[in-house]
Amino acid sequence: MWAVVLSVLLPLFAAPHSAIFPEARFSSVEIYASGDVRVVGSDTARPGVLGTSEKCLLTSKVVGTSLQVYYPTSTHGTVCDGVLTITVPRSVSLRSRGYSSDLRVKSVDGGIEVNQNLGSVSIEKAAGPISIRMAQGQVRASGLSGDLDLWLGRGAAQFGFQSVSPNSRVSFMTGDASVDLKVPSGSAIAIVRRQKFGTLISELPISATPQMKISMRSETGNIRILATAPSPGVF
Repeated sequence: MWAVVLSVLLPLFAAPHSAIFPEARFSSVEIYASGDVRVVGSDTARPGVLGTSEKCLLTSKVVGTSLQVYYPTSTHGTVCDGVLTITVPRSVSLRSRGYSSDLRVKSVDGGIEVNQNLGSVSIEKAAGPISIRMAQGQVRASGLSGDLDLWLGRGAAQFGFQSVSPNSRVSFMTGDASVDLKVPSGSAIAIVRRQKFGTLISELPISATPQMKISMRSETGNIRILATAPSPGVF
C-alpha cells in the first residue's frame, strides 16, 4: 500500500536536478519540457543541466551524440513544467519541444528548431539556421545570420539580422500574426508574397540579384521589412 502511495506522491515533491557533462561528447541537444527554459552556449563553461519542478522528476542523459533533457510523461494527468538552465557548447544544434514554454536561447550556433503550442521564444546571437513553429505566442530574435523559417498562427514576431550571407533564405507562414524583420541597410532582397489581407511595408528595394530571398504567406498579419545600420540586428 505504501509503495502505491509513494508512487503517486513522488512527482509532487520532485527534488532539484543537477548534472554536469565535462566530456561534452554531444553535438546536439533535445529538450522535451514546458515551463521556463534557458539555454546558453559557451566555449568556456562546463556543459550541464540545472532544473527544478514542483511536480515532476527531470531526466538528462547523453544518448549517442545527443544530450536529452526531458520530463517523463505523467500517468496521473500532471502537467510537467519547471525551471531549466542548460549550458552547452556553442557549436551544438538545439531542438526544443513542449506544450507551453518561455524559451530563451543565447549563443547557440549549430541551428535551432522550436516546436511548441504556446508561450514565448527569445533568441540572441545565433549563427545557424532557425526554425520556429508555434500556434500562438511571442517571438523575439536578434543577432541572426542564418536561414529563418517561421510558422506562427497568432501573436507577433521580431527578427534582427546582424549580417546577410549570399543565398540567405527567410520564410514566413502566419495567420494574423504580425512580423517585423530588420535587415542591414544595403542588403539586396527579393520577395515572394502571398497575402490575403494585411499590409507589407519594405524599406529595402527589390533586387534582381538578391542576397536574401524572402517568402511570405499570411492571412491577415502585417509584415514590415526594416533597414538598419550594418551591424547589430538588435531591437
